Amino acid sequence: MKKDYICVFDCETIPDVAALVRVLDEDAIADCFEPFDKKSFAKLLDAQLSQKIGGEKQNASLNFAVNSAEQNFKIENSEQNSALQSFTQQDVALQSFASENSAENPTHGNFTSENSMSQNTAPKNSALLNLTYDDTSPQSSAAQGAAVENSTLRSSAPQNFAAESFASRSSASQSSKSENLALNSAQDPASNALNFKIYGEQPIFNADKSKILNHKLLSLRAMEIFKEKTGSEFLPVCFHRVVSISAVMADGFGRFLRVSTLDGENERDKIAKFLAFIEDFNPRLVSFNGRGFDLPMIMARAMCYDLSAAAYFETNDRDNNKSKWENYRSRYDGRFHLDLLDHISDFGAVRGLKLDHVCASVGLPGKYDVHGDQVLQLYYSGEQAKIDEYCRSDVLNTYWLFLKYELLRGKITKDDYLNYIAVMGEFLQKECAGMSYTPVFCDFIERELAAYAK
Repeated sequence: MKKDYICVFDCETIPDVAALVRVLDEDAIADCFEPFDKKSFAKLLDAQLSQKIGGEKQNASLNFAVNSAEQNFKIENSEQNSALQSFTQQDVALQSFASENSAENPTHGNFTSENSMSQNTAPKNSALLNLTYDDTSPQSSAAQGAAVENSTLRSSAPQNFAAESFASRSSASQSSKSENLALNSAQDPASNALNFKIYGEQPIFNADKSKILNHKLLSLRAMEIFKEKTGSEFLPVCFHRVVSISAVMADGFGRFLRVSTLDGENERDKIAKFLAFIEDFNPRLVSFNGRGFDLPMIMARAMCYDLSAAAYFETNDRDNNKSKWENYRSRYDGRFHLDLLDHISDFGAVRGLKLDHVCASVGLPGKYDVHGDQVLQLYYSGEQAKIDEYCRSDVLNTYWLFLKYELLRGKITKDDYLNYIAVMGEFLQKECAGMSYTPVFCDFIERELAAYAK
């Protein structure tokens, strides 16, 4: 029987230049093409090759760190390790993180898997910075029967969402350096090398091959054109490309497990893993405007790569309790996909709600640093790690808003709510200490717990 998971997800995107260049008027985008120099392009190819070589060295170094992590946590599951060969080294590191060994590290077990201890209990000392909670208090009604075998969480698919363990943070740092290799070369006046992100991994030329398309300029120009025509620079879903998918993973009751970013070498890889996760684990999806943007956009991009999303479209699957009225695409029940924007706005009765505004109104952190309209600039500046971090902050906000909505509906108790945010805060402090969102969220969590403690 499949374990129940709640996946609070979000995507970050950039304009799909390859599609836009086919539909926009040639004269309108003529100034997005720049003179093409073959010598500079040769240096671009050399920079890309150097990046690949650097990535291989990075993986070799990371293998050593992962092996050390596996020894420290004493993971002895050959079948599991074999299944993980199809995933990245970050996932192997997460496997170490997710495995339970309470004798060696009882704290990690609290974040990543259920155990025999109580889970849905109220904070014991909510005003303290350490955000502790009482493991000995009786379980609330929502938690009855929640305990499962320790090995359940060791399955590989949900761990595609790589946790913020030390190994994954190290990988992200090294990956960021590798991604910036071509960019740094392009910024060096002596090299005159092209930035492969600006000009694309598959460059687009004009008719006589004398000019090359600047992808960033085309993206900005496309948004201007759509704003002139529609009043909004936000492009239709078919003109987006996925650059990041992040999620908060929770158990079936809503108890926080981890926040992470789906790892992948490219857009196709990330989307394929996300669809495989739905196929394998039948999770309950939670989003903010996921029905209006994220999921239709993901499906449109999946068609570009001829990927299958059969589980998403199923409407007659008794094994997974899917029916004509209850499935991932049904709007009103929220059993398989709860779109908070839809439900909070009473299915469109209220217009213009934004996640940041709703968060501000209910006392959640909201957007504190990066905003969605900055993702394009971050991407073409080679700051993928910053995009992923921003995406994770969005799903943390969405998860907390989800808890408040479930409390409003009577689906969880106040004790559950306090326990879940306390667990989230403790996880962030221990596993995401270097992330910019951690002090922000922990401060809000501390204040929320202190308010209930009075």
